[in-house]
Amino acid sequence: MMQKLRKIGLVVAILTSLLLSACAVPGNAPSEQGSVAANSGEKVKIRWWHIWAADGPEGTNWQVLADEYMAEHPNVEVEITIITGDPYKDKLATNMQAGDPPDLFQTWGGGVLWQYADAGLVQDLTDVLAQDEWGDSFLPGPMAVYRHNGKVYGVPWRFGMVGIWYNKAL
Repeated sequence: MMQKLRKIGLVVAILTSLLLSACAVPGNAPSEQGSVAANSGEKVKIRWWHIWAADGPEGTNWQVLADEYMAEHPNVEVEITIITGDPYKDKLATNMQAGDPPDLFQTWGGGVLWQYADAGLVQDLTDVLAQDEWGDSFLPGPMAVYRHNGKVYGVPWRFGMVGIWYNKAL
């Protein structure tokens, strides 16, 4: 369990650093943006949306990771918004269309994520994932739903199998 939490923490840390780069002064080169916001001491708010109930294991783990990150980075406030069920997808679509996306959000990948990528609403993570072996630690199947036009726009934190059963007598 702790190893899983550490991996999730790493995902959050990397994605958070990307989000911090979005908060940097416009016009800086991409490689400079993250350090400008992270080291400026300027207060940064990260809006993080997910679907996991606050009192469930996932919601609790996400909150712990956010609290740990904020303790290590006092200038960063992570604001978690929990929206469960179908209202999450509706609210996300509404905010995306309004040009007000959350900074960090849960996605199932695929077509909707690709629409957001084509509209320039999500960060290309390809270079970040190529920086070390972390990017190669994901299985190709789960990563495929986050790849679009040769770029990566998300990472899986877990995946499951769905089986299809049929009645041969039919």
